Amino acid sequence: MNSVKKRFFLFCFFAIIILAGAVFSLVQLMNSSPSADPAAKSKNADAAIKGVSLDERLGVDDNAALAFLYGADMQGSLDVCG
Repeated sequence: MNSVKKRFFLFCFFAIIILAGAVFSLVQLMNSSPSADPAAKSKNADAAIKGVSLDERLGVDDNAALAFLYGADMQGSLDVCG
């Protein structure tokens, strides 16, 4: 594959990744409900899970073998390891 084709392929690949991330973020933003009081929301969540077993909270096993963890504040810091 020559250099122009390789660059075009990489450009398209990353453009698709960025576009998918933007669409996902917009969908999440549109589906989130604004809460006037975050403390009340947390209190309601604690009350909702009280007395519910872990199996009921997790639901059916989806057989996931891989999970991605991403965060801008981590970036190779070992401070959280103890």
